[in-house]
Amino acid sequence: MSAFSDSPTRRWWALGILAMTELVVVLDTMIVTIALPQAQADLGMSDAQRQWVGPAFAGAGATMIIAAIVAITMIRGKKDDLMPSWDAEAEWEEEKVSVH
Repeated sequence: MSAFSDSPTRRWWALGILAMTELVVVLDTMIVTIALPQAQADLGMSDAQRQWVGPAFAGAGATMIIAAIVAITMIRGKKDDLMPSWDAEAEWEEEKVSVH
């Protein structure tokens, strides 16, 4: 693994991607919240149907953030962070012993 993969520059890029993802989620939720009363009137939705719009957008936002984290992990090239092997703990113990 190269030294660049764990450099502070890469970490700032990762933080920036997550921050932009969160910004998109917040702005999108705000737009839907503001437009929801008019959409309810235009579409003839009941209040019971309208109450599901918020949780649906929250779920979509959570999915976007998880997708961003997965993408960052894959970009970093550390697939074991995303899908640890069965012997991940044993490998960590070996690394800890070899360092000391």
